[in-house]
Amino acid sequence: MGPLMGILTAGVVLSVVYLFAHVAAQARGRAWRAAAHAVGLTNLVSSDFLGVETGVTGRAGMLRVTLERYQRGRHEKGTRVVIDGLGHPSYEFALRKEGMGSAIEKAFGEREIELGDRVFDRLAYIHGSPRVVHAVLDHETRRLVGDLIDGSIPTGKAGQSLKARVAVSDGALRAEIPEKAFQPGGHQLPDALRTLLEASRRLVLPDDIPARLAENVKNDRLATVRLSNLLTLIREYPDYEATKVALRAACEDDDDEVCLRAGIALGDEGREVLRRIAGQVEVDDGRAARAVSALGDALTVDEAKAILEKALAVGRRATAGAAVKALGRVGGVEVIASLAAALEAEDDKLVVAAAGALGATGDAAAEGALIAALDRDGPTIWPAIAEALGRVGTAAAVAPLRTMASRYPFDLGLRRASRQAIAEIQSRLTGATPGQL
Repeated sequence: MGPLMGILTAGVVLSVVYLFAHVAAQARGRAWRAAAHAVGLTNLVSSDFLGVETGVTGRAGMLRVTLERYQRGRHEKGTRVVIDGLGHPSYEFALRKEGMGSAIEKAFGEREIELGDRVFDRLAYIHGSPRVVHAVLDHETRRLVGDLIDGSIPTGKAGQSLKARVAVSDGALRAEIPEKAFQPGGHQLPDALRTLLEASRRLVLPDDIPARLAENVKNDRLATVRLSNLLTLIREYPDYEATKVALRAACEDDDDEVCLRAGIALGDEGREVLRRIAGQVEVDDGRAARAVSALGDALTVDEAKAILEKALAVGRRATAGAAVKALGRVGGVEVIASLAAALEAEDDKLVVAAAGALGATGDAAAEGALIAALDRDGPTIWPAIAEALGRVGTAAAVAPLRTMASRYPFDLGLRRASRQAIAEIQSRLTGATPGQL
């Protein structure tokens, strides 16, 4: 009787387990169909295995939606929602939560795309085609998808959500929703499915990517994201009309960096916005300096002199340096006074740049300011001044150059610069021979 009782007991247990599984599968199937009907899926098709329902598939417009059972390990099981038809080819758009796996991938050189939204970039691991990623992930999409990627599906009720794992790859959104005990399918599944469909519709590949990027440049709430969309347009679609329209609109952006990049990309058409950025004290110093550099030969002497004067007055070193370079390119007597004023700056790099610009003028009228600058206590700036004097100096510069070198007899670089400058001056003096100076 013992073995027979064991067999009978095992048979009863297995029957109960099967019955429970069958009842749970039926309940899960009802929950799937109820959710499908609630969100308006059409062309519903059920699949089963040995009489147990394993999935429901339907359509929401161009999207195909599948609800199926999944199991992870021994203890986790639930409903997997797969929404296919986003239109992204493989490897063109992928999105999942940052974690150990993404950290390992990045450690091995996988390049992640960052949108400029610090919160979203920190949360999500994104890779694929930058033009597609930037076009799709506008502000509202990031808000909605951010919750999903973080592991929570809002259900439409205040403060309520379902825990889930959500990722996007190969043109499909996939969500795994664990089941609560004795609630196969979950009573909140219709609301969760509605949210997933809304997110999927926003993730569909746009028909006109340049137009979507241009729209993001205009409308995104974050300046850093507007900028990243603008740079993507410039890089990927430089000759498109949508890019030109976006660039013109970006010149009026509230963010100076967006305006600057737009002005540079527009070339001649963007000069006015570059002039505005270059001349405003309120603009970041480095940004104004880049505007000055971008203007190049389009910056007039009077404009460069005015920018330099204002920059020196308020201690904007980068802007002053860019203006000095601009004046150095122009050359001539008219720039010498402005460049000489820069020799009195506290910043050694600016003094070196001013000395180089004065030397580049090739005019002896610059000699006086350069000789006067040798009286400054600055061995780091003297070689640049000596080099400039070598280009514009006369016999009057020889004694000051020798005095400068004698202050630091063990500075071989300084002594070499002094000797070279004196040799150049000597070579320009008609009839002079070595030893006469």
